[in-house]
Amino acid sequence: MFTIAKYHELLRQLDLDTIEGVKKFQGKMVKDRGGRRDIQQVILPGRNGAVLFLKRNWQPHKKDGLKSLFTRGNVWSQSRVEWENSLALQRGGIAVAELIACGEECSPFWEKFSFILTESARGETLHEFVRTSRDRRERRRVFDALAHWVRKIHDAGFASPDLFTRHVFLERGEAPKFCLIDMARLDRRTTLPAGIRARQQVLAWLIPPNQRMPKPNPFRAAESPKSAMGARPPNSSKN
Repeated sequence: MFTIAKYHELLRQLDLDTIEGVKKFQGKMVKDRGGRRDIQQVILPGRNGAVLFLKRNWQPHKKDGLKSLFTRGNVWSQSRVEWENSLALQRGGIAVAELIACGEECSPFWEKFSFILTESARGETLHEFVRTSRDRRERRRVFDALAHWVRKIHDAGFASPDLFTRHVFLERGEAPKFCLIDMARLDRRTTLPAGIRARQQVLAWLIPPNQRMPKPNPFRAAESPKSAMGARPPNSSKN
């Protein structure tokens, strides 16, 4: 079980400091995937209605555990993958829901149970904003900022097939801020799949050419050794 140090005492008070305690917890149900997975709110007493979100994987797909076994050498649960992906995004300067804890139970070949606990993301979902906003100037400001933000994600070497409006939280203002949730599937390869890149670049194309950032993000993934070996040195010519 991984826990951010400043939350140890809080989890002890909530009886969420062990995997058994996490399994027994009953809060306000947010989503129930037919018993395979659920998401519950953890209401913090005496904190003005502040809540945490607990995602539990009760019946994970065995194929995911086998895939991680072959690619990583050992079994990683989906919650651990989401935890590590969130940390990677944070290192790249991309805001995610604040991490609190995660834990897993795995057999030698697949995941049996896992969970991840986070703080609630600030603001509203992008889905809610699109549904309710009628201010054309505000919408343009938000979508321009969103396009720059998506480009920042790409420049940091990331892409996600789960970049949906319900997974993006927005804090409105003169400089809109965005936050990602539910990042169990994150592509960190240097060469991104064409389908993912095409779908996400619909937003990036909203930026006029004269406003595009010319400099790459310092966290951009390094060129793979294979592509580096195949690159031709400057001013070289064929014999």
